[in-house]
Amino acid sequence: MSGNTGTTFDGSYLTYWKERVATPTDGSKVADLAILDFYLSRLGIAPEDRVLDLGCGFGRLFPVLSRYTRLVIGMDISSAMLEAAAGFPYLCLVEGRMEQTRLAGGTVSHIVSWATFDVVEQEQGLIEANRVLKPGGCLLVTGKNLAYRQDDQAAFVAERNAKLKGFPNHFTEVARILNGGSQEFGFQVADAFGFCRRGDMGEHRYLALGSADFGACYEYLLILRKTGAPAPHPPKIAHEFSATATARSMESGFGADVRAFFAWDKEQRGD
Repeated sequence: MSGNTGTTFDGSYLTYWKERVATPTDGSKVADLAILDFYLSRLGIAPEDRVLDLGCGFGRLFPVLSRYTRLVIGMDISSAMLEAAAGFPYLCLVEGRMEQTRLAGGTVSHIVSWATFDVVEQEQGLIEANRVLKPGGCLLVTGKNLAYRQDDQAAFVAERNAKLKGFPNHFTEVARILNGGSQEFGFQVADAFGFCRRGDMGEHRYLALGSADFGACYEYLLILRKTGAPAPHPPKIAHEFSATATARSMESGFGADVRAFFAWDKEQRGD
């Protein structure tokens, strides 16, 4: 995970996430543990499998993961998060990031990166995940798609405000992953879900990616199975701004200066 560990992921981030889980914002709530279990159950985790909870935060996923195996490693970039996660009986807790876990190759059977992949340098993160996974192991990631619906104002405001606060969000070219890009990172898509609008994941409204509506999904969940080593030069899949915000910036006369457009838009709207 990238970002300034002294500011972006300090103790205030722990407070934010605890409040975000407990209280819906802008009408959208975070997926609860039952929803998490619906997707985690698809990984096929066995009791003897070692799982990496990547971006473990304060340990929110542990009660669900521990239903399948007690061999759960927690990893986070934030020492404050790890201190909070120490309240759960993880196998161990490690300060690290997806791009450089410092774990030995072939260490884990599964990696779960829930609500973390957004802030990762994603191409590096997939290469490192491939290295750390055992052959046939699975990686579950959630994130933001490159293009969401133009009328999803809640998604736009969330992107705009995060960028104006300096939060290092990335938007993933999911269509490229589904159309052969996963293979260049040494993975096969085992399962894929899309959530059309901001808040749909928390309400468990989903569709199978690859359907006609996929092109304008806001969030996604992918389960990628390791099939081999990454190609020497895998494709770029992550972008600093969404295609939706970039298009709005162009239409408003700011061209490619999306950050300036965001500042202007917030001043105009005040939300």
